[in-house]
Amino acid sequence: MSDVNNQSNYDNHEVERIKVSRREIFTSKENVSADLTEYLQQHRRTSALVKILSKFKDQITTNRLFQNKPNSSNLKTKRYSD
Repeated sequence: MSDVNNQSNYDNHEVERIKVSRREIFTSKENVSADLTEYLQQHRRTSALVKILSKFKDQITTNRLFQNKPNSSNLKTKRYSD
């Protein structure tokens, strides 16, 4: 029974460790974004880069939509007879 409790405690600890690391990654990404935005604003380059990033995002979104779209050759058609 003690082994089960030890494993459960270990699992809980691992879950908490993963949650903390995810929060750290998210926070660091936000900081990088804020730093980049501040730098670009200081150098007056935001408008052009925002347009470029917007186009890039649109292309990525479009590609994902096409990749997730079912292929017509994979679809089975049913034929009904009278």
